[in-house]
Amino acid sequence: AEIFRVLDSRTSSELKIIESDFKEVSGGMTLSSALDKSLSGKELRKAKLYLMGEDSQADVRDATLLHMAMDGAGTDHKGVLDVLYGKSSSELAQISHQYRTVAGRELETDIESEHSGKQKVYAQAALKRGRIEPADSIKAAMSGWLTDGEMVKGTIRQMGEAGRFTELENLQANYKSFYGTGLVDDLRANLGSRDYVEAKALLENGTLHPEDEIKLAIMGKGYLTFGFLGYGTDPKTVEAQFSGKTHEERQVIVERFNRKYGDLSDVAIDDQQFIDR
Repeated sequence: AEIFRVLDSRTSSELKIIESDFKEVSGGMTLSSALDKSLSGKELRKAKLYLMGEDSQADVRDATLLHMAMDGAGTDHKGVLDVLYGKSSSELAQISHQYRTVAGRELETDIESEHSGKQKVYAQAALKRGRIEPADSIKAAMSGWLTDGEMVKGTIRQMGEAGRFTELENLQANYKSFYGTGLVDDLRANLGSRDYVEAKALLENGTLHPEDEIKLAIMGKGYLTFGFLGYGTDPKTVEAQFSGKTHEERQVIVERFNRKYGDLSDVAIDDQQFIDR
């Protein structure tokens, strides 16, 4: 992997310097000879492509690298993303065109068949847009056998923490545009009840407000995702949302909870004195 990192995207002049320096430190051995001895198969072909530098046509080289990454047993998922990521729409179109010549198949078809789960979502996103958006990360987290609820929530939370509120506002529209379904609908269908409440709250504000923290505390922690008659409720978290607040501030929190989640007075909580005082 280090060999490819050093050789990738080098100009012909840069490669000449690398080859000269290598010959000097290796006692006269050429870089090409060293690669022949240390690499074989796909890895050797890949390194030789990089060694061509500007002498190789970029789209042909990239199409060849993609074919090598997906040809035969096993797919080099990282290799596919390395080629596609950061490419413009026109570059991706040229690579796809050249791939038909190199592989005799459609690039989109091979990516579909050679990937699964999260890796398929990432590769398809890179092929379509040359990048992976937060909407893609959320879709990837909901792909496969099990949904990664922490990844879903973490992706949204990071946007809020970084102050990327415009992106957060556009997230649902982007998801709908990319995948044809509503983000909130997919969250509801794929997440457990507690994760869904948390993810939806994060989606609305980029962070959790006191009323959201209270709702999650009432639903309990971990597998105790229920608050029926108070079972599973986390009273310390509930109390923390009211602690240090004036009566007026506590009433605002209660009113916001009531509007969003239903009447808080109907919820069985072990000790309501910190709400009412």
